[in-house]
Amino acid sequence: MTKILIVDEAELLLKLERSFLRRAGFDLLLARTPHDLLQKARLSRPDLVLLHSGGHGGECGIPCARRLKEDPETSRIPVILIRPRDAAKVAPSPPCERVIDSPVDPHVLLEAISSLARVSHRIQHRVPASLPVEIRSGDTAWRGRTKDVSAGGLFVLTRRLLEAGESVQVDVTLPAPAGASVVSARGVVVRGVPDDPSSYLIAGNAVRLVDLDETGRRALEEFVGQRGAAS
Repeated sequence: MTKILIVDEAELLLKLERSFLRRAGFDLLLARTPHDLLQKARLSRPDLVLLHSGGHGGECGIPCARRLKEDPETSRIPVILIRPRDAAKVAPSPPCERVIDSPVDPHVLLEAISSLARVSHRIQHRVPASLPVEIRSGDTAWRGRTKDVSAGGLFVLTRRLLEAGESVQVDVTLPAPAGASVVSARGVVVRGVPDDPSSYLIAGNAVRLVDLDETGRRALEEFVGQRGAAS
Protein backbone atom coordinates (compact mmCIF):
# COMPACT_ATOMS: atom_id res chain seq x y z
CA MET A 1 0.00 0.00 0.00
CA THR A 2 1.30 3.47 -0.90
CA LYS A 3 2.35 5.44 2.21
CA ILE A 4 1.74 9.20 2.29
CA LEU A 5 3.27 11.21 5.12
CA ILE A 6 1.49 14.36 6.27
CA VAL A 7 1.41 16.62 9.31
CA ASP A 8 -1.66 16.05 11.48
CA GLU A 9 -3.07 19.50 10.75
CA ALA A 10 -6.82 19.95 10.72
CA GLU A 11 -7.21 21.87 7.46
CA LEU A 12 -5.03 19.49 5.46
CA LEU A 13 -6.66 16.39 6.95
CA LEU A 14 -10.06 17.77 6.01
CA LYS A 15 -8.91 18.24 2.43
CA LEU A 16 -7.57 14.69 2.35
CA GLU A 17 -10.78 13.17 3.65
CA ARG A 18 -12.75 15.11 1.06
CA SER A 19 -10.39 13.99 -1.68
CA PHE A 20 -11.15 10.29 -1.02
CA LEU A 21 -7.51 9.26 -0.52
CA ARG A 22 -8.36 6.87 2.28
CA ARG A 23 -11.19 5.39 0.24
CA ALA A 24 -8.76 5.00 -2.64
CA GLY A 25 -6.61 2.72 -0.50
CA PHE A 26 -3.70 4.98 0.44
CA ASP A 27 -2.09 4.68 3.87
CA LEU A 28 -1.84 8.07 5.61
CA LEU A 29 1.04 8.40 8.07
CA LEU A 30 0.54 11.26 10.51
CA ALA A 31 3.22 13.48 12.05
CA ARG A 32 2.39 15.87 14.89
CA THR A 33 4.84 18.65 14.05
CA PRO A 34 7.21 19.63 11.23
CA HIS A 35 10.10 18.17 13.25
CA ASP A 36 8.18 14.92 13.73
CA LEU A 37 7.49 14.82 9.98
CA LEU A 38 11.21 15.10 9.19
CA GLN A 39 12.00 12.31 11.64
CA LYS A 40 9.30 10.02 10.28
CA ALA A 41 10.40 10.71 6.72
CA ARG A 42 13.82 9.28 7.63
CA LEU A 43 12.49 6.32 9.61
CA SER A 44 9.31 5.31 7.75
CA ARG A 45 10.52 5.90 4.17
CA PRO A 46 7.12 7.04 2.84
CA ASP A 47 6.36 6.92 -0.87
CA LEU A 48 5.42 10.60 -0.82
CA VAL A 49 5.22 13.60 1.52
CA LEU A 50 2.22 15.92 1.31
CA LEU A 51 2.67 19.42 2.72
CA HIS A 52 0.36 22.39 3.24
CA SER A 53 1.84 25.87 3.02
CA GLY A 54 -0.36 27.18 5.83
CA GLY A 55 0.30 24.38 8.29
CA HIS A 56 1.92 25.23 11.64
CA GLY A 57 2.39 28.89 10.82
CA GLY A 58 3.85 28.17 7.42
CA GLU A 59 6.60 25.86 8.69
CA CYS A 60 4.97 22.87 7.00
CA GLY A 61 5.28 24.44 3.58
CA ILE A 62 8.41 25.58 1.77
CA PRO A 63 10.70 25.43 4.86
CA CYS A 64 9.81 21.80 5.46
CA ALA A 65 10.14 20.93 1.76
CA ARG A 66 13.57 22.55 1.67
CA ARG A 67 14.78 20.57 4.68
CA LEU A 68 13.54 17.32 3.15
CA LYS A 69 15.41 18.02 -0.09
CA GLU A 70 18.60 19.08 1.70
CA ASP A 71 18.78 15.86 3.72
CA PRO A 72 20.45 13.06 1.69
CA GLU A 73 18.28 10.48 3.49
CA THR A 74 15.00 12.08 2.36
CA SER A 75 15.95 14.07 -0.74
CA ARG A 76 14.59 11.42 -3.13
CA ILE A 77 11.13 11.29 -1.55
CA PRO A 78 8.64 13.11 -3.82
CA VAL A 79 6.95 16.12 -2.23
CA ILE A 80 3.59 17.67 -3.12
CA LEU A 81 2.81 21.13 -1.75
CA ILE A 82 -0.75 22.41 -1.39
CA ARG A 83 -0.94 26.20 -1.32
CA PRO A 84 -3.51 28.97 -1.86
CA ARG A 85 -4.06 29.79 -5.52
CA ASP A 86 -2.88 33.40 -5.14
CA ALA A 87 0.37 32.36 -3.42
CA ALA A 88 1.97 31.66 -6.80
CA LYS A 89 1.98 35.39 -7.52
CA VAL A 90 4.26 36.26 -4.60
CA ALA A 91 6.06 33.09 -3.47
CA PRO A 92 9.30 31.74 -4.96
CA SER A 93 9.30 28.39 -6.73
CA PRO A 94 9.06 25.76 -3.97
CA PRO A 95 11.61 22.92 -3.77
CA CYS A 96 9.14 20.13 -4.52
CA GLU A 97 7.99 17.94 -7.39
CA ARG A 98 4.44 19.25 -7.64
CA VAL A 99 2.40 22.22 -6.45
CA ILE A 100 -1.40 21.97 -6.23
CA ASP A 101 -3.58 25.02 -5.72
CA SER A 102 -6.18 25.14 -2.98
CA PRO A 103 -9.10 24.46 -2.97
CA VAL A 104 -7.93 21.01 -4.03
CA ASP A 105 -9.38 19.24 -7.05
CA PRO A 106 -9.43 15.59 -5.83
CA HIS A 107 -8.84 14.22 -9.33
CA VAL A 108 -5.75 16.41 -9.76
CA LEU A 109 -4.46 15.30 -6.37
CA LEU A 110 -5.00 11.61 -7.13
CA GLU A 111 -3.26 11.90 -10.49
CA ALA A 112 -0.29 13.68 -8.89
CA ILE A 113 0.06 11.05 -6.18
CA SER A 114 -0.31 8.20 -8.66
CA SER A 115 2.43 9.72 -10.80
CA LEU A 116 4.91 10.74 -8.10
CA ALA A 117 4.54 8.03 -5.49
CA ARG A 118 5.17 5.28 -8.08
CA VAL A 119 2.19 3.30 -6.84
CA SER A 120 1.88 -0.37 -7.54
CA HIS A 121 -0.10 -0.11 -10.75
CA ARG A 122 2.83 1.76 -12.33
CA ILE A 123 5.91 0.07 -10.92
CA GLN A 124 4.80 -3.56 -10.91
CA HIS A 125 5.60 -5.56 -14.01
CA ARG A 126 2.69 -5.33 -16.43
CA VAL A 127 2.07 -7.76 -19.27
CA PRO A 128 -0.32 -7.65 -22.23
CA ALA A 129 -3.22 -10.02 -21.64
CA SER A 130 -6.77 -10.32 -22.95
CA LEU A 131 -8.63 -11.81 -19.99
CA PRO A 132 -12.37 -11.94 -19.26
CA VAL A 133 -13.27 -9.47 -16.52
CA GLU A 134 -16.48 -8.42 -14.82
CA ILE A 135 -16.76 -4.97 -13.23
CA ARG A 136 -19.46 -4.06 -10.71
CA SER A 137 -20.19 -0.55 -9.51
CA GLY A 138 -23.22 -0.22 -7.26
CA ASP A 139 -26.10 -2.07 -8.92
CA THR A 140 -24.48 -1.97 -12.36
CA ALA A 141 -22.30 -4.76 -13.76
CA TRP A 142 -20.74 -5.33 -17.15
CA ARG A 143 -18.26 -7.69 -18.76
CA GLY A 144 -15.22 -6.88 -20.86
CA ARG A 145 -11.63 -7.86 -21.42
CA THR A 146 -8.33 -6.60 -20.11
CA LYS A 147 -5.65 -4.96 -22.21
CA ASP A 148 -2.88 -5.65 -19.71
CA VAL A 149 -2.51 -6.78 -16.11
CA SER A 150 -0.08 -6.69 -13.20
CA ALA A 151 -0.23 -8.05 -9.68
CA GLY A 152 -1.56 -4.67 -8.55
CA GLY A 153 -3.85 -3.48 -11.33
CA LEU A 154 -5.31 -3.87 -14.78
CA PHE A 155 -6.56 -1.90 -17.75
CA VAL A 156 -10.09 -2.78 -18.86
CA LEU A 157 -11.10 -2.16 -22.47
CA THR A 158 -14.44 -0.38 -22.47
CA ARG A 159 -16.12 2.79 -23.70
CA ARG A 160 -17.90 3.10 -20.36
CA LEU A 161 -15.81 5.66 -18.46
CA LEU A 162 -15.74 5.66 -14.67
CA GLU A 163 -14.82 8.48 -12.31
CA ALA A 164 -11.29 8.55 -10.90
CA GLY A 165 -11.45 7.36 -7.31
CA GLU A 166 -14.62 5.32 -7.87
CA SER A 167 -14.68 2.02 -5.99
CA VAL A 168 -15.53 -1.08 -8.03
CA GLN A 169 -15.61 -4.84 -7.59
CA VAL A 170 -13.40 -6.72 -10.05
CA ASP A 171 -13.59 -10.40 -11.03
CA VAL A 172 -10.87 -11.40 -13.51
CA THR A 173 -10.58 -14.92 -14.93
CA LEU A 174 -7.08 -16.39 -15.17
CA PRO A 175 -6.25 -19.39 -17.35
CA ALA A 176 -4.67 -22.38 -15.62
CA PRO A 177 -3.72 -25.95 -16.56
CA ALA A 178 -6.26 -27.34 -14.11
CA GLY A 179 -9.00 -24.97 -15.28
CA ALA A 180 -9.75 -21.28 -15.17
CA SER A 181 -9.75 -19.51 -11.81
CA VAL A 182 -11.40 -16.25 -10.82
CA VAL A 183 -9.54 -13.61 -8.81
CA SER A 184 -11.83 -11.17 -7.00
CA ALA A 185 -10.80 -7.88 -5.45
CA ARG A 186 -12.02 -4.40 -4.70
CA GLY A 187 -10.57 -1.92 -7.15
CA VAL A 188 -10.22 1.84 -7.40
CA VAL A 189 -10.38 3.60 -10.75
CA VAL A 190 -7.18 5.54 -11.36
CA ARG A 191 -8.12 7.08 -14.68
CA GLY A 192 -10.44 6.68 -17.64
CA VAL A 193 -9.41 7.04 -21.26
CA PRO A 194 -12.24 8.31 -23.49
CA ASP A 195 -12.96 6.92 -26.93
CA ASP A 196 -11.27 9.47 -29.22
CA PRO A 197 -10.67 8.51 -32.88
CA SER A 198 -8.00 11.22 -33.16
CA SER A 199 -5.96 9.79 -30.27
CA TYR A 200 -3.61 6.82 -30.23
CA LEU A 201 -4.83 5.93 -26.73
CA ILE A 202 -7.20 2.99 -26.32
CA ALA A 203 -10.49 3.63 -24.55
CA GLY A 204 -10.90 2.03 -21.15
CA ASN A 205 -10.34 2.33 -17.40
CA ALA A 206 -7.16 1.79 -15.41
CA VAL A 207 -7.99 0.09 -12.11
CA ARG A 208 -5.72 -0.31 -9.11
CA LEU A 209 -6.51 -3.43 -7.08
CA VAL A 210 -6.94 -3.08 -3.32
CA ASP A 211 -8.16 -5.55 -0.68
CA LEU A 212 -6.69 -8.38 -2.74
CA ASP A 213 -6.13 -11.49 -0.63
CA GLU A 214 -2.85 -13.41 -0.69
CA THR A 215 -4.25 -16.25 -2.79
CA GLY A 216 -5.40 -13.85 -5.47
CA ARG A 217 -2.18 -11.86 -5.36
CA ARG A 218 -0.07 -14.99 -5.74
CA ALA A 219 -2.23 -16.16 -8.66
CA LEU A 220 -1.78 -12.82 -10.43
CA GLU A 221 1.96 -12.73 -9.73
CA GLU A 222 2.35 -16.27 -11.08
CA PHE A 223 0.34 -15.44 -14.21
CA VAL A 224 2.30 -12.22 -14.83
CA GLY A 225 5.62 -14.02 -14.26
CA GLN A 226 4.77 -16.84 -16.65
CA ARG A 227 3.43 -14.49 -19.31
CA GLY A 228 6.48 -12.24 -18.97
CA ALA A 229 8.90 -15.15 -19.24
CA ALA A 230 7.14 -16.41 -22.38
CA SER A 231 7.26 -13.05 -24.14
